[in-house]
Amino acid sequence: MEKFVLLSEVGRFSKLTESDVSLHTNPSELEFACYTKATKSIIGAVVEGRFRGIGVYNYRGWIGVSAKSASNIIDSGKSQVYFGRATANAEVELVSEVYPFQVSYPNNLVSEWGRPSEFSEYPHLRVYPYFVERASDQRLMAQGQEMFFGAMKGLASLRKDFDPNDEYVLDYEAHIKKDKENAELTPELILSEIGFAFQRSELGISLASLKKLEAQMFGSPEVEAPTPVEQIQAIEPEQTNTLTFNNDLHEVLYNILIAGGDTSHKGVWRTLENEFAKDEGERQFDKYNILLDVSATELLWVSRAGLNRQTMKFSSLATALSKLKKRIISN
Repeated sequence: MEKFVLLSEVGRFSKLTESDVSLHTNPSELEFACYTKATKSIIGAVVEGRFRGIGVYNYRGWIGVSAKSASNIIDSGKSQVYFGRATANAEVELVSEVYPFQVSYPNNLVSEWGRPSEFSEYPHLRVYPYFVERASDQRLMAQGQEMFFGAMKGLASLRKDFDPNDEYVLDYEAHIKKDKENAELTPELILSEIGFAFQRSELGISLASLKKLEAQMFGSPEVEAPTPVEQIQAIEPEQTNTLTFNNDLHEVLYNILIAGGDTSHKGVWRTLENEFAKDEGERQFDKYNILLDVSATELLWVSRAGLNRQTMKFSSLATALSKLKKRIISN
């Protein structure tokens, strides 16, 4: 499963710094993504060069971006990105599978619509912010010209020497009429892209790319875990665990608490970050691979059955740990 970390948090997972990544001379070797809050989006796939929409979704999480877009964000501090690649650990909520626009397709952005019978045949899905319907450029231009000429003609008519049959006036009226007729041959409405307005603070890099870049710079492919700064006595239950848990995340927290080390909320959060950075199958505490993303302020997890994606904020962890510690001691 793809895992990304914000550039500002690179030092938590690697020997590298944010500057090491930003100044890398060949960004095309690296995999970048930007984090977006819940955004109403169109998701689909490009099939034989044409975009096929699958549905309208609320999309929250990492969106893969090109190396060029990442470079623009790094250099300018922000960039408009018209679409990105859906990532496996994003939180996606279906709004509707029905085509939502008045503009019929195929059109300037959507060639086809509908979920294909074999959804897995399109592994790379595009994510666009929800399209906007607006008048075509030709119609807007024709309307603007007509309004401008009408206003100017109205002002000119106030002059005593104004001649509505003047050759210049008649020629311009004919030009306006021709443009209007041509505009009426174009679609009344078209779809327009808004794009994601990504900031540098939302840009991230994949852990796999971090390992690759670190190996190039230091000769080691390993991602170094941050060193805990606080050690307190481990909580050791006096008997075999008989606790039941409200959810699968609490079981992960329990496994961390009884293992010893830093059991403060900051220490446990660092352990969760380190655990998330490991490949599935190598995790010590997250035995069912429920952690989907861990940032400095929030984590995303899913039940072991693969259902009910949920989040926990760093600010909520202390309360959850306190309750678990009391249950462990009294068990």
